[in-house]
Amino acid sequence: MLQDRVDSNEYSTWSNTFQHSVDFLQDSTRWNDLPPSDLFALAFILLSRYEEYLPFIGDKHGRFTSDSSLLKKSDLLQVPIVDSILLWFSTYVNVKFGVTIELKQLKKTDLTFDIDHLWKYQHKSTIVTFGGYLKDLFKLDFSSIKERRKTLKASSLIDSYDLSRWEKYIDFYQTTFFVLMNNRTQYDKGISPSHPAFVSAIQKLVETSDVGIHPGYQTSESLTQMTSQIETFQSIVNAVPIKSRQHYLRLKFPTTYRLLIESGIKEDYSLGYADDIGYRAGTCRPFLWFDLESNAETPLNLLPFAAMDVTLLNYLSLSPSEALSAMKNLINSAARVEGTCRLIWHNSNPFWEETWAPYLQSFLLFTPSNEDLN
Repeated sequence: MLQDRVDSNEYSTWSNTFQHSVDFLQDSTRWNDLPPSDLFALAFILLSRYEEYLPFIGDKHGRFTSDSSLLKKSDLLQVPIVDSILLWFSTYVNVKFGVTIELKQLKKTDLTFDIDHLWKYQHKSTIVTFGGYLKDLFKLDFSSIKERRKTLKASSLIDSYDLSRWEKYIDFYQTTFFVLMNNRTQYDKGISPSHPAFVSAIQKLVETSDVGIHPGYQTSESLTQMTSQIETFQSIVNAVPIKSRQHYLRLKFPTTYRLLIESGIKEDYSLGYADDIGYRAGTCRPFLWFDLESNAETPLNLLPFAAMDVTLLNYLSLSPSEALSAMKNLINSAARVEGTCRLIWHNSNPFWEETWAPYLQSFLLFTPSNEDLN
């Protein structure tokens, strides 16, 4: 195992010299010169996720958290430092050798959705519905009891999470959706993917949108679970998924990415943090995953995200104005290196419900146009 071979003192040395590299990169007037340290080695450390192969204390879901990261400790999590290295190199070789290297300019923002629950109340089993009533009653949440009852009784009332209600806010043709395909478990609580309503809804969605799979909670370390859910996806849409994002963002290096490759996944969108916003690997550009333990290149393309809806409210407790400011800063930081600021939203966090209504403006920064909302 790589953990048995790494030298923690060597990693500490990298941490100590990291700030010198950062100071150099943040002063573009010095970009005609050689840097004080090996920037390519630094980029490799960040992109390979070297630190995630070392022993760490994960959160309750076993996830590597931002507090354990070199970038967070250096207050640089929201700076795409690897992309700055690319810009320095393009400047340096142009000045010194007359070689022009142009970075491909990517779109500034990208909106993606995770579909954990297609419906809030509809199409649930009798047991789940009854349990929902009991939960609301226990919390004395009479408004939810009333809403649940009205939604289930009135066929003309559209469920709060129904994707059709998002047509006012997003362009389905420009949005990527990741759909949970697992049967109900402790952490996978959508309806059964064999339910006729689920099948119909997903088949309709693939007609207008780019749809990938949202592998369930246990798939991060289970090929059996991963294979089963991919087969379910294929049976519904008559195509093998090539895009994925792990449910709960559960990644275990190198196991999860190896499973995705073995399962035929070409692009993964899981690289980011649940507990903070920013760039987990120091980049806002797609890159091929390098299997550090096997010392091998792979064909798996990683598309990092910078922020997620529940991170803003549940983890960071940002006010609507603070969230808006943070999203603007992230978008600007990506734009400075011609990269993409990618957002995760959930259809189960809609703006027509009180909790998320104040965060609409942050969301709209990632939509092509909001003219219809004025």
